[in-house]
Amino acid sequence: MHLPPLTFVTGKGGTGKSIITAALALNAARSGQRTLVCELDDHPTMTRLFGLPDDLGVEPTATRDGVHVANFRGMPVMQAFLRTFVPSRRVTDLLLRNRVATTFFESAPGVMDAVALDRVADILSDGRWDRVFVDLPATGHALTLLRLPASMAEMIGVGDLAARVRRLADIMADPARAALVVVTLPEEMPVTETLEFCSTIRREVDIRLGAVVVNALRRLPLDADERSRIDRIARATEEAQPQASARIRLALRLGNFWHDEDQRGLIRLEEELPSTDRITVPFVYHKESERDLVEQIAASLRQREPEGGAA
Repeated sequence: MHLPPLTFVTGKGGTGKSIITAALALNAARSGQRTLVCELDDHPTMTRLFGLPDDLGVEPTATRDGVHVANFRGMPVMQAFLRTFVPSRRVTDLLLRNRVATTFFESAPGVMDAVALDRVADILSDGRWDRVFVDLPATGHALTLLRLPASMAEMIGVGDLAARVRRLADIMADPARAALVVVTLPEEMPVTETLEFCSTIRREVDIRLGAVVVNALRRLPLDADERSRIDRIARATEEAQPQASARIRLALRLGNFWHDEDQRGLIRLEEELPSTDRITVPFVYHKESERDLVEQIAASLRQREPEGGAA
């Protein structure tokens, strides 16, 4: 998958977007690129996936795999933002200890999101990283986040703050520098929501849709020869062990049913997003841990080229 230096990743809750983000970052780091994952999700998971302390902050923390991780939620990122405009650490600390100020920061629409995105732009501009992956919240909140840079730049108009907001809008609009990856499952509801989300993104946000990752794609449980052999066994045991024979046939039908359902989802994505790369990730039937799941998906992503769209 060919992605630019800044890659935003989102998806409907439960699609595995954070695991896909971790797998993409792992592959980038193992290819020798200086790689950072920025978590903007309200429910961070990278600490668990990479074995890091739960109190991860705004400064990138190294993992044993070469991936660095930072969390851009909460007051620490607001503190870093305020110090850009208020040189005195004492003044910013006093401000952030003020209950009225912190309540405003946390409750005013878009304030913390804008500050988090400003931090992403800082990180991208400091020259330390070849690849930056942003683990966004689920699609509903992600849409609000992605709209912010352009809308705030237009609203603020002039001044230092406007310039800071505009720089991320400019980066996002440059297909050589930024792209959005959307993670989905091949099931009816996630596919429908993904198609609606992608349509909205194209209308309202100036960013390239880099790829749709179709996670947990179920393959046929058996190939044609194996199905034929199992069918012969079912017929041979039908008289002596009718219940066992019936269960074998039911298992085969269910396996074929879920495969066919997933293929229908893929066809919808192909028909309605013909110019977008699609990456399929097979269902992982056995994993020893979440970390093992990341490793298996990373290996799968390394083996897969985009289907459809522009390579």
